[in-house]
Amino acid sequence: MTIPYILVHCFEFKHHDDYVKALQIALYFPDQQDESFDYCVLRERGMEVQACRHQESPYFVLSLDGELLDTNVSIETLVSADIRLILRLQGALKKDYLGFIPLLSDPAYQQLLRWPDGLMDPERFLQRKLSIVDNKTFAQWLLKAEVPIPCFIKTLNKGPRQELSLHHPFENEKALSPFKQGESPGVREYGLPLNEGVSFLFTSPNWYCPYREQTQCGTRSRVHIQDDFIVSDLMLIAQDGLSDNKNIEYRCFIVDGQVVSTSRVVDYKDIPVPQDAIAFAQAFAEQEKNYPLLYVLDVARTIKGYQVVELNPYESSGRYANNDPAAFIYAIAQLSAKSALSRRTPLSIAPPEPLTLNVQWEDD
Repeated sequence: MTIPYILVHCFEFKHHDDYVKALQIALYFPDQQDESFDYCVLRERGMEVQACRHQESPYFVLSLDGELLDTNVSIETLVSADIRLILRLQGALKKDYLGFIPLLSDPAYQQLLRWPDGLMDPERFLQRKLSIVDNKTFAQWLLKAEVPIPCFIKTLNKGPRQELSLHHPFENEKALSPFKQGESPGVREYGLPLNEGVSFLFTSPNWYCPYREQTQCGTRSRVHIQDDFIVSDLMLIAQDGLSDNKNIEYRCFIVDGQVVSTSRVVDYKDIPVPQDAIAFAQAFAEQEKNYPLLYVLDVARTIKGYQVVELNPYESSGRYANNDPAAFIYAIAQLSAKSALSRRTPLSIAPPEPLTLNVQWEDD
């Protein structure tokens, strides 16, 4: 596909110190195993910025409040009409960043959140019943005990835009007990009305308190869910002993109809991806034309063969061990290189200003 724009990567971090920590991790601790969400995001984004630097791909880095933290281009020389941004987000999608517009609009983002609606050949790629259920209907299902058990339920939104996202199999009626239909008109919990829709009883994990030298029980709270749901038949995912979670699942980055990077869904272990998994993902990318230029595809090996698990927006999807950031940043650069505009007015890439990596990293 020909892109009539110059593509510039835009990375978002909470603040300056987070960005410096991300570079620290990418440069000095890329193999340090830490499963905490914040650490994983910093490691991934830091490595992606480094890949842009090495490939001399244009980028800039912003804080959540819009402060420019780093760049390798002279932003003041850019013409906004000629530029489109490739986003890696930590906050909600905005209309523009420093006056520049994202390549993928909010409708494209929403299209990926509602990815089941765009499937052209569900019998081949999905091989199970799956539907999007609006919040009000799901509440009625709960009230009338009509939730199709067993099933897999997740909220439509996830990632930085969703305070609480559910992603859980339910094998019997008892498993649904944390859910309830909202009731008690006028009553508010955590600033959210519970007189309609669905709420969920959330129990945080137990944690060890070094001061008391004992394990503390997680707290229980009820959170209102305003999102819609994806309800699916359970998938019988094949397993092996090669990873801790055992499930044979793969994450694939798709750029312009091509699978450019694939990894087993593990964070720190190099597990080869079989060619038949890549071939299945490539067939999907070539045949399913209703999706944006960039997205992330998850597939799993099951008793039925390979099945699509879900699609996710590129802007907010994480990477796994063998999802090489250099691969998809290079593929995106090739899209921009095809542009006549890019050939006519090439960007002047300069080394970014040096950052002092003086933020202390806490030892565990």
